[in-house]
Amino acid sequence: MHCTTLMIDLKDNEIRGLVALCSQEKRAQLASLCESPEQARGLISALDEINWQLASSGHEDAIEALASLVV
Repeated sequence: MHCTTLMIDLKDNEIRGLVALCSQEKRAQLASLCESPEQARGLISALDEINWQLASSGHEDAIEALASLVV
């Protein structure tokens, strides 16, 4: 595993798009596009990491999206 800290500039619409992909429905759709379960897990893991970083920086939509996964 490689540990990275993402230092990227995202526009509001890009952030909203990433956060929207965090829903259970969208996660399942993304996973179905992958060629293997390993790819799907990797993609979902990367998406979760981005959302966690957004949430930890105080982005309210990311916080809500992650909270909805827990419930």
